[in-house]
Amino acid sequence: MSLSMLTKKECKKVIGYHSYDQVNIHDYAYRQGIHKKRIDYNVAVVPRDKETQWFFDKVHERLLPDYPNSRVNKMDIFYNFEYYPGMKFTRHIDKRRDCSWHLVVGGILNEDFEGGRLLLYDPDSEEATKAGDIYVMPATQEHEVTEVTSGIRYSFVFFISKKWLGIPKTIL
Repeated sequence: MSLSMLTKKECKKVIGYHSYDQVNIHDYAYRQGIHKKRIDYNVAVVPRDKETQWFFDKVHERLLPDYPNSRVNKMDIFYNFEYYPGMKFTRHIDKRRDCSWHLVVGGILNEDFEGGRLLLYDPDSEEATKAGDIYVMPATQEHEVTEVTSGIRYSFVFFISKKWLGIPKTIL
C-alpha cells in the first residue's frame, strides 16, 4: 500500500546516503547459508544523525495516522539498497529473517533502470513503481525484487518492530 511520495530532490538526497557503511549482502548472507543465486545487492546501513533526521521524521509522520504512538523518528538506522544488473532478491518473507520485525516501510529512489520490480504475493501486486513511491507492508508479506537487467536500482527500507510503532507487548 503506497503512502506518499518523496520529491526527486529528496530521492537524490537519500541515494547520497548510500556511501554510508556499504557492503554486498551476498558476503554476509553466504555466512548465513544463503547463496548468491537467491540474494544479491549492496546495502548501506544509514544511521540517524543531524543529516538524516529529516528522513526519519518524514517516515514517522506518514505512519502517525495508523500508529499514533510511533517513535520511528527515534530509530537508529535504515537501509539503502543498490542493485546492479544481475542482482535480485528472490521470494522471501522478512519476518523470517528477524522475528521482531512487524512492518516494512520502503521505496524506490530512481527510475533509470530496468527489471528490479517489487512484487508482492498473496495478494499479488506490484509496489513502488515510480521514484518517490513509499510503501508499507507487514513483515509477514511474501515478496521479491526481480533481477535488474540494466541501470542501477536504488531503494530504501525501514524494518520496524512493534516497539518502534508504539504497540504494547501482549502476553500469550
